[in-house]
This record gives sequence, structure tokens and C-alpha cells, in this order.
Amino acid sequence: MASYTKEGCFLIAEGGSAGDELYIFMAAKKNHPEVPKIIYDGRDHAIFLRNARQKIILDYIHPEIRDKLRKAFQVMVVETILDNIKETYPVAMEIVDNIPLDWNKAGLGTWEEVFLSESDHK
Repeated sequence: MASYTKEGCFLIAEGGSAGDELYIFMAAKKNHPEVPKIIYDGRDHAIFLRNARQKIILDYIHPEIRDKLRKAFQVMVVETILDNIKETYPVAMEIVDNIPLDWNKAGLGTWEEVFLSESDHK
């Protein structure tokens, strides 16, 4: 898991006239993306391959957006610096049956383990 980084803060939003477009907002990165794609299996986490050197974990995908993300052919990534957009670009989706990573080794569990247990403690 050492070659992967976790995206500290990102937001997936719906848009377009029919609400059928997905946008992923995240902090701006160095360098321009090269043939970016997102690998997703419909579960808790996705892998954003921004270029050959950047493998970014998009962790804890909200359960209400998972099906839409799984059915998307592409999403728009919007990289921001504070409130300013640095760049926007389309990213192809690659849907797989299972991402073959041990999420526990990356310190990640499931949405339910993390967010439901937090709400129990409030």
C-alpha cells in the first residue's frame, strides 16, 4: 500500500441538467493528469489513477452515491485551490468486480464501521 496515497478531503456531487453527471472535487495536485481513470467496484473505496505515479485512494464513498458512481462511464474531476478551480477534466470509470487491495492494511474499514460507530458515540 506504500505506493498509494489517501485523498484527505473530496466531495462527489451530482450535476448536469438531468442530474446525471458526477463531479469529484478535490485539492489541486502537482503536474497535469495523464490518461486518468478511476477503478471502482461499487463498495466503500475507489482508486484514482491520476497518472503513472499517482495512485490515490478515494475512501469512504457515501452509500447513497455508490450505485450512480458504479453506473457512470466517466466523471468530471475538479481540482481546486481554496475556492478557485485549477483545472477540470473528464476521467474514465473502470468498473471491476473487486479491487484486490487489503483496505485494512491501509487503515481503512467500511463506511458502516466508521460512520455508524461514530454516531453511536454521540
